[in-house]
Amino acid sequence: MKNVSKETFIGLYRDEIDIKNCNRMEVEQAIEKTDLLRRSYTAGIGINVLGRQSGLTEDEIKNISQNADKVISRLERKKKISRKRESIKEEEVYLRLLENKEYVIKRLLDGDERREIVESLGIPHRGNAFLKFTRDMRTQGYLIHDLPKFNKIMIDVDSGKPLSLIVDKYRNFKSEKDVIRFLDIHGVPIETNYIEQSKVCI
Repeated sequence: MKNVSKETFIGLYRDEIDIKNCNRMEVEQAIEKTDLLRRSYTAGIGINVLGRQSGLTEDEIKNISQNADKVISRLERKKKISRKRESIKEEEVYLRLLENKEYVIKRLLDGDERREIVESLGIPHRGNAFLKFTRDMRTQGYLIHDLPKFNKIMIDVDSGKPLSLIVDKYRNFKSEKDVIRFLDIHGVPIETNYIEQSKVCI
């Protein structure tokens, strides 16, 4: 699904939100998402799945085939009064990145381009805002600035290397406690043997 936020998409779909408060990218993504929902429903994708992904009600999904053209036409007609990219300030981009922190970090660790990640959120790329975000994430312990090293650490973790060996191998860690914190921060499930090891270091 196109990644305009659920709240914004629902508001645009139902005509319950002032389009002047949305940016053009969000409106375009809402149009694409409406068309995608219609095609997915026609193709037989379950109502529950589509409802969960979009935030629309069961009845709205059931009627998507009849209503999609009207919604798309309305959004296309009003799109010109939405905010242009250049009016979106760096601080707004930064706050949207924070709101979608888990999504952005996952995309970064998957190796996706920054501009592509930001624009998938319905906002334009602002270099300084992204730099501020990544700097803040580093101070919180996310290893998003060195993807090759992150992948090497994950390979060692997946292979069950002892915490002490991981500490010795990577200068990022001063103790076994640092490794456990790193795994927790990045949402990596901690294996039982690591939990046992951590009892002596936390």
